[in-house]
Amino acid sequence: MRPTPLYWVFISRVDADDDRCLLFTDAYGRLMQVVLAATALVVMSIKRKLETPMRPLKVWALDVGKQCCGAFLIHCLSILLSIVYVAQSESHDDECGIYFVTYMLDTTWGVVVILIFLRLIHSVAEHFKWREVLESGYYGNPPQFRIWAKQLVAYALAVILMKTVDSLLILWYYPSVASFATHLFASFTHHRHLELLLVMIVIPGCMNTFQFWIVDSYLKCDGSQWKYFTALITSDDEKARPPLLGAHAPQPVLIASIKPVSYDTTIETPVEYCQIAIESTKDAA
Repeated sequence: MRPTPLYWVFISRVDADDDRCLLFTDAYGRLMQVVLAATALVVMSIKRKLETPMRPLKVWALDVGKQCCGAFLIHCLSILLSIVYVAQSESHDDECGIYFVTYMLDTTWGVVVILIFLRLIHSVAEHFKWREVLESGYYGNPPQFRIWAKQLVAYALAVILMKTVDSLLILWYYPSVASFATHLFASFTHHRHLELLLVMIVIPGCMNTFQFWIVDSYLKCDGSQWKYFTALITSDDEKARPPLLGAHAPQPVLIASIKPVSYDTTIETPVEYCQIAIESTKDAA
């Protein structure tokens, strides 16, 4: 009978002296990552229930989709970099401990860095009049995957830039980081599954609550972006105006304003959630 591959077993068969916490070796490690993803979805679902008004399900799913893609990217990069750091190190550093330090950095200082890069990207989008990037959380009526994909690219770019900054910090101070992580989890020697549970589920679950809550409040459509849309819409409509018939010819005057609208939760489109009204009046000569 062929032995079960380590990829599918929950209990390691390595020697006790080498029973170190590894991030991605057996079924237990993969199960922990699935549970971590489910925890993030539960947190975002609770946040939606507490909102007033509550986002339509489709809009919420698209908003969460952006964060899930970003979180998955951070998670994969953190695992990969932790393994690479340990592999390149001359000492037997703790993979899980290194992952824990990088994850804590990403979900605290990293949140600030992400918001800074998002603001920079927003400024670039404003300069080039990329309305679909400026209208974060608005995906058209009905919601369109193309618009969502553009906003996802902008968010993913901010995440990659943040991870680059954090990785350079870890690399620069790696000896100190490795020593801190090793001593922090020294008491979990020969209890690698318990350590993996802490660094993959318990602590990241709490930190995800903080990170997802803050970033979602920035990514969703809350109406604060309309000050940028007004100038863009007015400028576009000015180009569409007919030429003057004379020096005293009447011409339309465009007034861009935001009007509060009643929110109907039965209509699952973002129109009721974010809406701008353009009123046109005429000024007599």
